[in-house]
Amino acid sequence: MKIEYQFLRIVPENVIQITLHNTQSIRKHITTIVSDQVFMNSNIVTLQECWAVDNESYNIPDFEEISRNRLMGRPQAFGTINFCKLTVEPRITDRIEIEKGNSNNHVEISGFKLDNRFNYNQHLQ
Repeated sequence: MKIEYQFLRIVPENVIQITLHNTQSIRKHITTIVSDQVFMNSNIVTLQECWAVDNESYNIPDFEEISRNRLMGRPQAFGTINFCKLTVEPRITDRIEIEKGNSNNHVEISGFKLDNRFNYNQHLQ
């Protein structure tokens, strides 16, 4: 049996689709991400446990990296990277990247703020 979620593959213009994924190493899974229709049709992709360090960059076609927790040194089971479609990027008004703690007690925040051009009340009617 193959389960498909067609509604995740066809995103209406008045919807911002955010895909969140615990990648457990972006290096290992980048080819899967760029070949997956759900990821590529999303407007924003948030990847956790990237194991990505500061000097690495990743190319997802038609997306731009908008925020990242900058892990220094060797890869670890941390890291969050947010990507957004190039068509959405001009709507990003603020970016935040906070990392506190050490390998035993660790908290990271990687976020962004979109402007409010989308009228949610109109969409609900």
